[in-house]
Amino acid sequence: VEEVTLHLSDRSANLKPVARYVKFIVERSRFVKLRKSVLVIQKAVRRHNQALLTASVMCAPHQSNHHYELRAALKIQLAWRSYKDKVISSTIIQSYVRG
Repeated sequence: VEEVTLHLSDRSANLKPVARYVKFIVERSRFVKLRKSVLVIQKAVRRHNQALLTASVMCAPHQSNHHYELRAALKIQLAWRSYKDKVISSTIIQSYVRG
């Protein structure tokens, strides 16, 4: 009985490093899979961010043109109002002078 117990204890002592090695291999495999998944997600996010940046750059000239067009329209409106005010003022002055 002692011989069988001794044999089993030797065997379990030999299995501990193997179990640790198997656990290490499994953990390493999980880590590698996780790292690959992270890389895929990062690549997708970078591609998405680049697409957004490209779209915003392509829209930027249109937005800046729109800004200039809006400023030009406001200047034209202000000039027209000023012209109308001057015409009305000169008409009123002329009507008082002429009687």
